[in-house]
This record gives sequence, C-alpha cells and structure tokens, in this order.
Amino acid sequence: MVQGQGPSENELLAMPFHAYMFRPAYIRPRSDAVSKTAPYRRTYRFTAWLYPLLRRIVRKHMTKTEHLGRAVIAVVGPVHEQ
Repeated sequence: MVQGQGPSENELLAMPFHAYMFRPAYIRPRSDAVSKTAPYRRTYRFTAWLYPLLRRIVRKHMTKTEHLGRAVIAVVGPVHEQ
C-alpha cells in the first residue's frame, strides 16, 4: 500500500526503535557534484541562481548536502566498534 509521508513517518515513530525524520524542501548539491541524470543536471543548472534568493526567504526549508550529512551523523551519534 502506498502511503504519504505523514502516515509512513507515524508508523516509523510507533516502532520500538528511534526514528528521525529530515524533510528539507530543497537540498543544494555540492558544487563539484554532478548528477548522472540529465533532467536533474538541467534543473540544477537553470535553478542555481535561485538558491541565494530562496535561502533568504525560506531559510529553514533549505539546506546543503554537507549540512544534511552532518545532521544525519549527529543524530546517529558516536558509533562504537564491537
């Protein structure tokens, strides 16, 4: 059964382990990252100029790949080898 984000997230949160949700509206790719998918490459190329403007307007809904990666690592916490 296909569900929307909300119901899926609620089911994950109801499970006996910790679940965290990240829902940025826009993730800015690294400057040296190049998508293998042509439509994505075109989209990034044509919308790159919007990022500084949108960052000022809807800052809390936008992030960079570096920031998202650091946030995920911070949520996971220290990893202990066994």
